[in-house]
Amino acid sequence: MAKPDADFFSQVIAMAPGTPHETVYVGDHRDNDIIPAKAAGLRTALIRRGPWGHLWADDLAVVRSADWIIDSLANLPDLLATAD
Repeated sequence: MAKPDADFFSQVIAMAPGTPHETVYVGDHRDNDIIPAKAAGLRTALIRRGPWGHLWADDLAVVRSADWIIDSLANLPDLLATAD
């Protein structure tokens, strides 16, 4: 199995501690990461890294689906500290 297959994201949920809403999936691609991870119930962060991350960062579907759009993994701790 591989992304964007729903079984891939089911395995992520099964292996991660906590509930899907407590799990943040970070990726750089709209169709392989953000959209299917959100559909699986995960919180999502698009990382603007590499060509895909920059290409998809302003995409309307990403803006609607991603909980966050970040420039670095170093941004996550502060975001998660203030998340509901």
